Amino acid sequence: MVEQAGQAAAEGGKEIVLTGVNIGDFGKTTGETFFDLVKALDGTLYLACNPVGENWGARSPISLLISKDGGAHWEHLTHLVTMPGEYSYPAVLWQDGCLLITHTWQRKSIQFWKIRL
Repeated sequence: MVEQAGQAAAEGGKEIVLTGVNIGDFGKTTGETFFDLVKALDGTLYLACNPVGENWGARSPISLLISKDGGAHWEHLTHLVTMPGEYSYPAVLWQDGCLLITHTWQRKSIQFWKIRL
């Protein structure tokens, strides 16, 4: 699957949509990782997280990080939220040249970000 994604990118593909991929089993027979698949188009990874450095620590800020070396090193891009509070469970998707990011907001609702890159 990773090879097919690379071939699609080489032929000018800008987006690959996956359905029915069991990420828990992905690569068990091929040695591929799910990270290999999601970075296949250009090698860049994006991560939204609470960079607090402790287990069960603060839930603020929510930050956006980037890796251009397959996740070996991460660079801080920006904070999405810095005010005190509880901001958890971030998720990142890529669509049409944009990062789509969601996270909980104060355990009351979901906050959505659309960042064009």
